[in-house]
Amino acid sequence: ALLEGEQTAAGATAALETNDPCGESVEERSSYASLLSSTFIRDGVQLLKSRPEVAIAFITTILHKLPTAEAAVLFVNEAVSLYRGSSCPAAAASVRHPVVVNALLKKCVENNSWHLALSVLKTASPVAIPCEVGSALLLQMREANQVSLVVDVLQKHIVPTRSKLSREAVEAALFSVLKHNCAVAGFCASPTPTRDPADTQVENSSGAMATAGVHWLSALSWAVDLLEDGVEARILQAGTAPSSGAVSQREPTVLPRVKTLSSRALSLLIHICVSAGSARGGLLAMGYARTADKTELDLSEEIRALLYCMMYNRPVEAESIVQHAVKKYGEGRSRHLQRLWKAVQGANRSPSWQRN
Repeated sequence: ALLEGEQTAAGATAALETNDPCGESVEERSSYASLLSSTFIRDGVQLLKSRPEVAIAFITTILHKLPTAEAAVLFVNEAVSLYRGSSCPAAAASVRHPVVVNALLKKCVENNSWHLALSVLKTASPVAIPCEVGSALLLQMREANQVSLVVDVLQKHIVPTRSKLSREAVEAALFSVLKHNCAVAGFCASPTPTRDPADTQVENSSGAMATAGVHWLSALSWAVDLLEDGVEARILQAGTAPSSGAVSQREPTVLPRVKTLSSRALSLLIHICVSAGSARGGLLAMGYARTADKTELDLSEEIRALLYCMMYNRPVEAESIVQHAVKKYGEGRSRHLQRLWKAVQGANRSPSWQRN
């Protein structure tokens, strides 16, 4: 029966690559007609009810061959309905297997259908998302300016499953956290009128998203923990590797390499901490970046001095630091320092909804 199921899966895949029994190519269909309306494919899916392990590979292969994300979602929904009445519970569970879910997410990402990917994530059980799929999804949502939805996906689907992200996706996530927190702060400070689109997203969101932002400690941990491991993620401690021709007396000691922060990620973390009213968090981020890879920002000494002024409530000294930097380095080079000074002033005026 297993061999017969595999032959059926292979035959159905070949039918998808060419033409179905009705003589109509899947790619040529103008509407998303039901694949299960094809007798050949429907009989194959029915046969696989007793072999869930074959059904997973069969459904995944079909998803990869479908031309659009809409067609893939339609096929999975119909397969769920078909298996729901099966006497074997494993058959229905196989449709929501992590391999099938990730194949469906990949199809949505390839077609730039992040809204369909969100619906898939909401209906599926929590699964570890591949790095390239999760990174592409967050980048697409960031490009669509859906910053609060990016934060929602991070909190509900990326962080709990310990999925990894590329460096660009981590930077996009930190930018979304910063915009989301600023929107939450503005929403809490002014209950009436003029709000930007990010504020509207927060107002329409559910649960904790409507009342609180992301804590700066969470942002600091995400910047490192969510970053994908590099090619050399682990190294041997010096002096513990076996020597050629010698008998090793102990096992080699493997040390994990410290993940580094890019300049953009460091700058975003500083702004997140400052917006939350925590100069200490910005100093921690700068200290970690310097220790991990000697990463420094332009005018880092002035930035550090500004953070200390914020910590000890020295607004006059902070303003003089900014003015001196503008006079010494010019408007262009000190633009980022001026922007940080405005963030410090805004944090001092905002309600202490997330201070330290």
